[in-house]
Amino acid sequence: MTMTSTWPLRFGAALLGALLTIAIPASAGDGCCGEAKEEKPLAAATPQECFKEAACAIEKGDVKVLASQLSVKSLELAAKKGEAMKEGVSKCEETQKKLNVTAEKVKEMSGKDLMLTVMISKVKEAIAAAKKGEAKGCGEEKGGCCGEEEKCCEISEVKIDGDKATALCPLGQPLAFVKEDGAWKMDISAMLEKGCCEEKCEEKPKE
Repeated sequence: MTMTSTWPLRFGAALLGALLTIAIPASAGDGCCGEAKEEKPLAAATPQECFKEAACAIEKGDVKVLASQLSVKSLELAAKKGEAMKEGVSKCEETQKKLNVTAEKVKEMSGKDLMLTVMISKVKEAIAAAKKGEAKGCGEEKGGCCGEEEKCCEISEVKIDGDKATALCPLGQPLAFVKEDGAWKMDISAMLEKGCCEEKCEEKPKE
């Protein structure tokens, strides 16, 4: 069995495009995470804090922290989509290598953790491609991220309406947030509903 899809850079969601920009350091190579943070996930007081925390989690490959910054609906959908792809991933060695897991590990993982692991892996692959000049990104003509690291880490045009908010990522794409239990969470449910991060493992067509 082999994976026929080539993990294209079409994520269909602003989240991944935004995190791609953030995870490529502007200059020093330290990304936007800075110093090591406490293990306890941040209860984001603003959409900006939520965005930075999610970006840092992607950069570090931290599924737990990424999950802490996603809305309940997003996590429910991630769990559902992840469960649906477990069988295929457990049979696909190429996908397992990309995710750095074994077939046994995939079977033990929750659907949510598998889905978020796939998302993180896709972003990291995009980052590697971008650094090789194979993908377009923010500030590409300057040969860097956005020229200044802090600009790469900031969302703009944040508009809050009660417990919901919208903003633009560094690439100018829209982002959605929702406040749950007093903390802002990123809502990627629309992306998950479209199946933008799903991976299918199919038999390679015979030549």
